[in-house]
Amino acid sequence: MDQHTQQNAAMVKESTAASHSLAQQAASLRELVSQFRIGQHSSHKVMEARPDASPVASPARKLMASVARAAGGAAAAKVQEGWEDF
Repeated sequence: MDQHTQQNAAMVKESTAASHSLAQQAASLRELVSQFRIGQHSSHKVMEARPDASPVASPARKLMASVARAAGGAAAAKVQEGWEDF
């Protein structure tokens, strides 16, 4: 069990480092893209969500639900719950 805990901790550390790197790259890309001009408007403005856009099911939630079902137990039911609790 200790080995699995250490492996999970290492994966979390790697994921955190990757997400920080991705955030830095996104900021750099945003800065580069903001230099472009389209007509009289700067492309620096972030696009707003369309009000007619429909929500898309999360692939991560679907994967978590299938893993929970495969593992069995009460976790499968918890994953199926919506965001209403939040």
